[in-house]
Amino acid sequence: MSTKIAIVTPTFPPYRGGIGKVAEADALDLAAAGYETVVFTPTPGARNQTGGFTVREIRPWFRVGNAAFAPELRKLFKEFALVLLHYPFFGGAEFVVHGRWRAPRGKLAVVYHMDVVGQGCAV
Repeated sequence: MSTKIAIVTPTFPPYRGGIGKVAEADALDLAAAGYETVVFTPTPGARNQTGGFTVREIRPWFRVGNAAFAPELRKLFKEFALVLLHYPFFGGAEFVVHGRWRAPRGKLAVVYHMDVVGQGCAV
């Protein structure tokens, strides 16, 4: 039986963007290396075009842009030996970290893509 790895990403193809493309490349590489790989994403219509791994669409309670409030992500450590989180993923990362605290033997790796720069408002 192969090691199970979860990849958690806020975007994934067909959405056009860098985080999703890197997550797809990671999934392809891990699957080619023999790992059972499952991608979790809230991207509607996300799909695996090339084979070797599975894509599961997260059903968030609500979403704003690429942020998705997804409490189901805290359960991943029960099934997977490693969770690879692509960050930033607002509304998803918090639940992944919460799940990690509840499963002390679960492994978590984070791929940090970018700083988030917001445009402030006058107060």
